[in-house]
Amino acid sequence: MLRLDMNEKATNTVTVDDISDYVVAKMLEFVYTGELENEEDWKDLELMSELLYSADKYGLDGLKLTCYRKLLDSKNEDTVPTIVILIHIYGAPPAVKEEVYNYCLA
Repeated sequence: MLRLDMNEKATNTVTVDDISDYVVAKMLEFVYTGELENEEDWKDLELMSELLYSADKYGLDGLKLTCYRKLLDSKNEDTVPTIVILIHIYGAPPAVKEEVYNYCLA
């Protein structure tokens, strides 16, 4: 964007309208450090959903895989319905889907 003849290059700014400032900050935190400073962030299902959306949108496969791993680590009967939806929306790898489905069938 900043290299092409686009508005972002002229203004030296990138506007992200569909992701909250907090989630953008968390996404960038992960990009630069490979983790989230606050371990509690991984337990926030809404934040995880928004991180998956942003990771999918910007092609951040490492963040997507980490989100899936953290979702699997925290799955329980209350969270698994949301996890099932998220793994379908964002195209989780077969191993992730299999683990969630096995949990549902147990």
